[in-house]
Amino acid sequence: MAATLDSVCIKSKIDNLMHCIGQADLIKTGIPNDVHCDGGDLQISILPKEVIDEYGKSKGQTFKYGEFGENLVIDGLDYKKLKVGDTISVGDSRLEITKIGVEDGKGEKCKNEIHNNYIFCRVLVAGIITVGDQVNID
Repeated sequence: MAATLDSVCIKSKIDNLMHCIGQADLIKTGIPNDVHCDGGDLQISILPKEVIDEYGKSKGQTFKYGEFGENLVIDGLDYKKLKVGDTISVGDSRLEITKIGVEDGKGEKCKNEIHNNYIFCRVLVAGIITVGDQVNID
């Protein structure tokens, strides 16, 4: 099964709320109007759909895309094999993985499975991404 882009969300610089959008024009510093569009190493955050689904199942809840602050939700991503430095192609763009997981205040991995599976990227090649795009690990 090929991986596909299920959702594109931004945390707006204007109202500080998450908004799911169907398409984004990635630029070299991230997604325009997103609070992380600053050119740093954490420009784009990805959560695999499977992680969100499993977490929801364990909590007996259904979560909406963007609820965890992620920019992209990808279905079918072989995320357990990813490592820092790998590249991912989405639509016309190409992303480089800069960090996997979130640390607690002590510099250790969080125990929450959502936080441990965040994939942070920076934009290598700008381009348009649209929900439904195929996603490839390069």
